[in-house]
Amino acid sequence: MSLIALTHAVSPNIVKGERTYRDQQPIDLARARQQHAAYCDTLRSHGLEVITLEANLDLPDAVFTEDPAVVVDELAVMTHMAAESRWGESAAIAAALAPYRKIVHMAPPACLDGGDVLQVGTRLYVGQSTRTNRAGTRALADFLSPYGYQVIPVPVHDCLHLVTGATALDATTILAATDWIDTSPFEGYRILPVPRDEGPAANILPLDGVILMASGYPQTAELVAREGYNVELIDNSELEKAEGSLTCLSLIFRE
Repeated sequence: MSLIALTHAVSPNIVKGERTYRDQQPIDLARARQQHAAYCDTLRSHGLEVITLEANLDLPDAVFTEDPAVVVDELAVMTHMAAESRWGESAAIAAALAPYRKIVHMAPPACLDGGDVLQVGTRLYVGQSTRTNRAGTRALADFLSPYGYQVIPVPVHDCLHLVTGATALDATTILAATDWIDTSPFEGYRILPVPRDEGPAANILPLDGVILMASGYPQTAELVAREGYNVELIDNSELEKAEGSLTCLSLIFRE
């Protein structure tokens, strides 16, 4: 069963996007677009079908397609994002997902960003962050528990989303910035901490036997490679200025 990656072109307004833990700073739009194109090419090189939308070019954070939806094999949950500036992104994402999944919609007071959801098998760990509240976590559980999924809250502090500070290297190992998240809900998993000065490196994307990792974090790259993983580096420097990690840039699901 093939994988699809839903992506969105970089908005010319990206510099105006939401920021929580990063200061506003200049973004080289041409370079950001080059990096995004290289990211999409990398996904294709690992066998993914890449769909790139351009429906929300006026919306600054539209490139971060991970947040408007949570997709599992049975359905797609359209989230209610906490940032009002992002609400307009959802319609185009839902339309793109509709040929592949049944669509359901989360409603306020529930708030949830897809970037706060880390799925490991049938467990979905949900960050309790500035973008996701308890009502959002409960709503996700209500949608998914009938299909056998378990939703587990994880306290998050000092980073935007759960997957900013923790992602799964494989089915048994979590790469984590342990200063940013509470790893106790990951009981039973091996926790591999990233160096303290390389917290953003905790966000990685496993693809076809390769760990895709943002360049600029040599200690973590060496650490993960030393653990026996095949590491492939990609430049994400401009999109990181917009508080975006590698997983933020695509919504990946089985066809």
